[in-house]
Amino acid sequence: MGKKSISLIMVFFIVVLFYAGTNPFSNESNEIITFSDGVMSFDYPDSFSSAEYTKHNINASGDILNEIAYFKGKNTLHKHNFIVFKNVTATSATELINNYRTNVESNSSDEIAYNSIETNPNGVVVEKIIGKQDDTLATMSFNMVFKVKDTVYLISVYGFESDEQEINETANTIFQSIK
Repeated sequence: MGKKSISLIMVFFIVVLFYAGTNPFSNESNEIITFSDGVMSFDYPDSFSSAEYTKHNINASGDILNEIAYFKGKNTLHKHNFIVFKNVTATSATELINNYRTNVESNSSDEIAYNSIETNPNGVVVEKIIGKQDDTLATMSFNMVFKVKDTVYLISVYGFESDEQEINETANTIFQSIK
């Protein structure tokens, strides 16, 4: 068989997979997975896998945030990740947001593109902040800060600005299901 025949067979195979509902270039499906730390839970698309990480505390302007989970996107074309933090100090959600805002404003290459306070269908009040970093990679983060049973959490979905739609969809799935 010649190279031309093999190429035609490969193209035919890819077209058949697309029409059969399988995209060989994507690891996404419509399945939903639930994350829980015993206090709070949320759903996320199965296009993410729990990744190895080192549990450590991050000191963000006096707020001690404990990293409790890290998820890596499986889709190689639209790569974005998300990370879950739990606040281990007595800081309120409002104080955490104000400290974040101060950090962004002090960095000339960062900006807050969107900020709102919304209540999700489960009655959890969530402050949403979309930050954009005007660096060489043009990155963005969709941050959600909320309180469940006296514990303040921060979930950050982040990636390249070119994947903004996918980042927003993932963040919305998480936001709608936090409880």
